[in-house]
Amino acid sequence: MKKEKKYDLNTQVIESDLQKIGGSISSSKQQISIPSGEYFATNEKLDDYGVSLKIEKDSIIYTESGNMGKMYNQYLLKEDKTVDGRIFLKYSQVINGYTGDADKPHYFGTLRYDKGKLLFESEYTEKRYGLKNVILKK
Repeated sequence: MKKEKKYDLNTQVIESDLQKIGGSISSSKQQISIPSGEYFATNEKLDDYGVSLKIEKDSIIYTESGNMGKMYNQYLLKEDKTVDGRIFLKYSQVINGYTGDADKPHYFGTLRYDKGKLLFESEYTEKRYGLKNVILKK
């Protein structure tokens, strides 16, 4: 009978520890949340292309548009994981245009939010525009 009580006590301790771990994971995720809105590339090399990321509560949309505002490609991205403040994004589906190489890279890119701007590192933009690191602002 003592073994049963000990087992019950250990189970409660483990459940309590799991709740603490779960709570710390969600609080660390909240610290790196990105304010909603549309962010536009500021790199000179992308001036003619209009690259942007629209961050919403439940979606991230990558958009490429031309110099007259014509939309070329638009992709729905999904968060895969977060490591050391970097959010890893994967291609989910095409919204407008064509897929091209968007679904080819292991990750579409990573995001880091820093002082009102997004630091976007992407194999896709490197292959398409020759620019791996893109800075986006509202």
